[in-house]
Amino acid sequence: MNLSDADLSCNDLANSILSQGKFHRASLYRVDLYRSHLEATDFTDADLSWSILTKSELDYAVLRHTNLSHTDMRAVEMYATDASDANFHAADLSGATFLKCHLEGANLSHVSADRAVLEITVDEKTNVTGLHGHIDGCVRFVQSTDPRRARDINGKELEKWLNLRGADVVVR
Repeated sequence: MNLSDADLSCNDLANSILSQGKFHRASLYRVDLYRSHLEATDFTDADLSWSILTKSELDYAVLRHTNLSHTDMRAVEMYATDASDANFHAADLSGATFLKCHLEGANLSHVSADRAVLEITVDEKTNVTGLHGHIDGCVRFVQSTDPRRARDINGKELEKWLNLRGADVVVR
């Protein structure tokens, strides 16, 4: 299904099965996608701001350059998802699980991530200012100038690393 450039704003699509769909540049502003299946769906450059994605499945999805600001993503599950350069500003990721996800260049400013499990890759452009909550997991930090020099950070070292960059998190 290709809905690139479509305007689906303000629609109730809760419990939808949109797996493997293509939504390039689509407007999904304030869309209810509660508990939807969005596996391998491509949302490159889409606007999902202020939408509800609670309990949705986003394994293998593509969220590159996607606007997810103020989105309710509580208990979302994402595995091997590419969310590089995505805008998560002020999103609620409480209870979310992001495993093997790429968030290089993503904006995580003022995100609520209480009880989130994060196994993500970030770089020096990833913004974590105001990220807050009690989180579990680890971060793989890569330098865009030399991606071969990746470093895994977890535990209290991760807590310190994030908080030095403007976050307010406790890593369990």
